[in-house]
This record gives sequence, structure tokens and C-alpha cells, in this order.
Amino acid sequence: MHGARKAGKRVRYGRRGSRDQRRHPSRPPGQGHRQELQELLGEFQDSVVAAELLRRLATDAAGQGGDGFTYGVLVAEERQRAERARRRARHGLAGSRSS
Repeated sequence: MHGARKAGKRVRYGRRGSRDQRRHPSRPPGQGHRQELQELLGEFQDSVVAAELLRRLATDAAGQGGDGFTYGVLVAEERQRAERARRRARHGLAGSRSS
């Protein structure tokens, strides 16, 4: 998913550069969809990274005699957020193929 996000950025910024060089003010077809998809992929990546950090913090807290329950709840929330973003991104991709 992260690779797809990076590829999307390259496409988006490449088109933006070529549009600026042509001095054409119109928005390329699908630009809004690509930007929304890129944002969903970014949300997915952020959630995956946050969940991993929280999991490590929970492990550290447990190793020091602390209670890792709150970290576990936060990890679960981040994983759910990542899953929602993944589903929305896949739905958007499926929708773009049918149009």
C-alpha cells in the first residue's frame, strides 16, 4: 500500500509539473480521485506505523511492570483505522475501474 501511495504521488506531481509547463489551468481528469486515494493510502500508512509504535510502547511498559492495556486499546483502534482506510481505498480503486 505504501508503494502504491508513493507511485500515486509521482503520477500526481508529474502531471502537475507538465500542466504548469503548458500553462493549462484545467484540472486533469481523475485528479481529485487520485488525490483522495493518495490521502487514504497515507492514512493507512500512518495507522500501520502508529500501531507498531504503540505495540512497542506496550511491550516496554509491560517489561517495566506497567499496564499495557491502554496501549492495546490504542493499537486496536489504529488497526481498525488502517483497515477502514484500506477498504475505502480498495473500494475507490474498484469504482475507478468500472467508470
